[in-house]
Amino acid sequence: MVWLRMIAVAGCALALSGCIERMTKPGASAQDFDVAMEQCKAEAYMQMPVQRETYISRQAYYSDGPETCVSGGPNGTKICRRDKVWNPPTTSSRDINSEARETLVRSCLYSDGWRPEQ
Repeated sequence: MVWLRMIAVAGCALALSGCIERMTKPGASAQDFDVAMEQCKAEAYMQMPVQRETYISRQAYYSDGPETCVSGGPNGTKICRRDKVWNPPTTSSRDINSEARETLVRSCLYSDGWRPEQ
């Protein structure tokens, strides 16, 4: 269970890191930014943990199934029919706190003096 949580947090952290652009702060290095980013992410995850929501990403529908034919029609002709096939809905999930968490990370970085690179 702990490993599963660590994997989920790591995956979310990777997703989040792609959303926030590099920032700069007078006298700070890229390593300083990385440290500040990780600290801000940790705070944001504590305030807004991952909260999964399942939703229907594709509605259920009927589609044409394979055609089946049998002999026995008038004059030995084949009688063919195509049945409908039920396709159930497809579900997906998303983290409903991800945008709020990204806002918290940005706010944390701004309050620490970091600004977007120009």
